[in-house]
Amino acid sequence: MVLPSQKAGNYECVNTDNAYVSRVEAARLLELSEHGLDYLIKSDQLPVARPGQRNRRSLLRRDVLRVRRERRAAAERRAAEAVARAERRAVRADPPGEVWLSAREVAALLGCTPVWVRRLAAADRLPHVVRGDTFRFRADLIALVVNARRAQVTRLDDGSTVAA
Repeated sequence: MVLPSQKAGNYECVNTDNAYVSRVEAARLLELSEHGLDYLIKSDQLPVARPGQRNRRSLLRRDVLRVRRERRAAAERRAAEAVARAERRAVRADPPGEVWLSAREVAALLGCTPVWVRRLAAADRLPHVVRGDTFRFRADLIALVVNARRAQVTRLDDGSTVAA
């Protein structure tokens, strides 16, 4: 590509990969403000080809385009991760029509800690469903467990019974 040199009327063949761009052009290419461009330069994400030449074309076009590709790839990665997180949340969401309880709520009903509730569920001693990385408990089944625990009786050595 032929670009005009600094002198008027003098044209020379310049490789556009090694062409210099101004800070304004670089900010436009990166879709940033000049302050955002300053941040990229200060954080060494965008090298300055001509240090100290702030008002002149001091950034290599290939470096600016490389940073633009990296930023777009990172944005696409973040968008894909957000979609994946939303899908995981949808999988963990409780189905409609049932009342579901968390381990903390079940612990309050049973009079124990949430850690113990999760241990009971992991040992299959409480009815539960695993959604993602959390245990969920149907309220009607937990009510049966609570009522069964209240109805349990303990036989003492003398033959009498005591509610547990």
